[in-house]
Amino acid sequence: MNSDRKHILAFVPSIDEAIQFAQEYPNSAAIYSGMHDSERERVISEFRKGNIRVIFNVRVLSTGFDYTKIDCIILGISTASIALYYQILGRGTRIDDEKEPLKSSSNIGKPLETMPFGKHKGENFKDIPKEYREWMLKSFDWHAANMNLKQAIEGSL
Repeated sequence: MNSDRKHILAFVPSIDEAIQFAQEYPNSAAIYSGMHDSERERVISEFRKGNIRVIFNVRVLSTGFDYTKIDCIILGISTASIALYYQILGRGTRIDDEKEPLKSSSNIGKPLETMPFGKHKGENFKDIPKEYREWMLKSFDWHAANMNLKQAIEGSL
């Protein structure tokens, strides 16, 4: 992660990916549900001190986490919720005179191969009825936060 950014908050789709990325990138850590509160608090404390540069999290820090020095958001998840998308970006839009303007990047996770939600959750896109995929393309509110989902559905037709 070659960047001048000092406090990077990355959202990834799975615990396995959060742990894997945290092992691959220096000065980073993973936060996810199921980890001990004391470990989560330690990671956040080290992040605030600048000892940890990147936190890879699995939707744990999308709401209610306020730290004004976050200067980069990496959106490696797909969401159909514009509200969640705004919540995630909001983590980096807190005013702080000492930080650079927010930089954001999306879709660092693995390309979508399976439906991430709904009645076909976990199914390969090609195994979902074509009519349902076509309906999704026509009916959803497509925006930057869920564009990789749209592309995956289009690629399966």
